[in-house]
Amino acid sequence: MIPKIENSERQDDGEGNAPCGLSKGRQWDSESPSSPEGSPEGSSAEQPSLRNQIVASLAVGLGHMGIGCVLGMSAIPYLRPEGARQQRRLLEQSSGGVEDSVQSSGSLQLMLFDDTLFNTAVFLAASLGCMATGGLQVTFGQKKIMLLALICLFFGWVVLATSDSLLVSLTSRVIQGLAWGAFFGSSFTYILEMSHARVRGSLVVVSDVFTEVGHCVVYGLADLYFERYQLILMFGFFTTLAPIAWLIWLPQSPRWLVYKNLTDEAYVALENFRGAHYDSQVELFSIQRQRKVTVMSANDQMQEMHLPAIIMTILFSALLLITVHFTYTQSSGVSVLTVTQQDDVTYSTAIVSGLIRLSGSIVCAVAVDFAGRKPLYVISFLLCSAASLVLGSLRYDELRQSRDDLNCLFVSIRSIFVFFGGMTFPLLKLWLGESFPTSVRSTALGFLNSLFYLAAVLASETHQKIILSIGRHGTLWLISFMNLSMAAIGWFWLPETKRKSLERITDEFYGPCTPLEGVSCENLISNKGEVEEREEEKEEEEVIVISW
Repeated sequence: MIPKIENSERQDDGEGNAPCGLSKGRQWDSESPSSPEGSPEGSSAEQPSLRNQIVASLAVGLGHMGIGCVLGMSAIPYLRPEGARQQRRLLEQSSGGVEDSVQSSGSLQLMLFDDTLFNTAVFLAASLGCMATGGLQVTFGQKKIMLLALICLFFGWVVLATSDSLLVSLTSRVIQGLAWGAFFGSSFTYILEMSHARVRGSLVVVSDVFTEVGHCVVYGLADLYFERYQLILMFGFFTTLAPIAWLIWLPQSPRWLVYKNLTDEAYVALENFRGAHYDSQVELFSIQRQRKVTVMSANDQMQEMHLPAIIMTILFSALLLITVHFTYTQSSGVSVLTVTQQDDVTYSTAIVSGLIRLSGSIVCAVAVDFAGRKPLYVISFLLCSAASLVLGSLRYDELRQSRDDLNCLFVSIRSIFVFFGGMTFPLLKLWLGESFPTSVRSTALGFLNSLFYLAAVLASETHQKIILSIGRHGTLWLISFMNLSMAAIGWFWLPETKRKSLERITDEFYGPCTPLEGVSCENLISNKGEVEEREEEKEEEEVIVISW
């Protein structure tokens, strides 16, 4: 049973900042309807301010726009691999080597160096970046890791813009991949932990919206008559230096500060994100209640990850992250375009596909905190499954009867697939982040994100081989089955987390107390002595009041 906590009167510290503690006379129990477990992160009648939360989400989203540019460039080799190889062979015959250039034409521009290495290097580096920075987030905080990652990402853009050889270009992609992985993991955890439960889903999905904007930027501007270094430096400036200047003024994650025993700083950060009128103290103590050690370290997170419940969640999440790549709802739907189109995919097709997927992400960001995670998740994967099933049947019928009157139907159904494909991964990512307790979230998500990018390499390397093995219609039927499997998993096993605090979700998933070895349930704030000291201070105050 979690002990009731009564706190002293809130007093000013002389600088306008109130110390941590509930206002005098306030008392809550973990089973009380007025506790943080009975309402979204607090029992205050006042609604939290959204301004600073939205500002933080937009700053992080601008950095994700840069990730979208990197990912959009990785999708380019999918589009016209035969044309790229033919042009490369001509260059080798004429000049004796492979030159880096981007030729402007009506079809998608391709950088004329090895497309497989260009695509694979960045995903492998992103996997390494996610794995390496999971523990660093626990030590230094998500904000510092984001700033370092953005600086490295800008450096990678500069190197790519000035490269004059294949080796230097691949080196720049490795730098971009490492920065991408570090920023992706730390920014996701940061937004997840600083957001209020009422708007957490929307603020997390905003990052995916900006990622899709980055895709569209790459496909849209690559056909313009820019010098390559000017175009890339423009990407680097707007998507790295601007968010750096923005992020410097934001506070650290309140939950990270609590788990580093910086309670006063955590209270100030919560007031910054929630507004001075909102009672942030109740939310602060709900976070403290699940803190199991005085100062959390990466070793503590690794130790708790050995708990059976955490291990089962990690294995289940890993299965979902591997499977989602074979639904082909990633890469702005570019991979599914190569399955459904017999001819080459042009710039206009890629841009339209990116805009449709962007629309799906925007709808997801608007609806996720109203309709709920589970309905959107199941409906999105079901419609993607139905669309790919129909596309496969049309492709099979066209193969047998050589019909050419199905183009409009192809485009319509493919648009449905791409639109709802823009909603699938943001919803899956959101659920995975919410399902882990704060005490292991950074390290566990670092491992899972690393596995996700390794699965991306596997999916990209097997994409063309699957088409050659079972045909376009067979590939579409396989995609339909994978999407149907993801929908079934969401319907039967994924719980609804809409408008629930992260602490309430943890209690529902793992029980009210999941202590590390040697830590008792009474040791929830920092230690039993701290609870007793707070109770003694309250009794002394009551004696003073009675005497007066």
